[in-house]
Amino acid sequence: MMSHPITEIPNKLSDRLSNAVSDTVLYVDYYYFVLQIDNVYEFWFNGDYFIESIDKTEMPDEALDYLEKECPKFINFYKNKIYDEKSTVEWQANNIYPQIIPQIGNAYSAMVYKIITEKDDKRNKRIIHLHEDWGAGGMADFETIGEKEVEAFLTFSVFSETYKTIKSIYELDCFKKANIQK
Repeated sequence: MMSHPITEIPNKLSDRLSNAVSDTVLYVDYYYFVLQIDNVYEFWFNGDYFIESIDKTEMPDEALDYLEKECPKFINFYKNKIYDEKSTVEWQANNIYPQIIPQIGNAYSAMVYKIITEKDDKRNKRIIHLHEDWGAGGMADFETIGEKEVEAFLTFSVFSETYKTIKSIYELDCFKKANIQK
């Protein structure tokens, strides 16, 4: 498989979404995003870090199946919308807040709010932590995120070290069943 050449590397995922002329589909996993736009799939570690893109015809069925079944999906996100509604996530009280940037995952921050997305190996679940500087906090299964959380992912400052571990899109979870070696 060859990477789809793009003539201009996008600056931010939020810009790609808000400036899209055609329809878009955004898949969100705890440590990466996949944007289907026009005839390509763009891969991002987070809203600020573009990885690469591949042509729609080169996307393995197994990878697309993973995205459809395992990842929250948003159609035409940011297109003529402002997301100011309350979160629909049912947060479980949790005062344990990871103080580090996960090896694979993202740490988001804005003013007093901090969000960590990571995999809980003990429960084999993708999770999201939300905490405020004054101690209130919660945890939820990542699959339950909604538009409000995705907007935060795209607008908060982000810190990530995932790029140090994952060197190619073919190492992402969605490609593991496709058995592609790059």
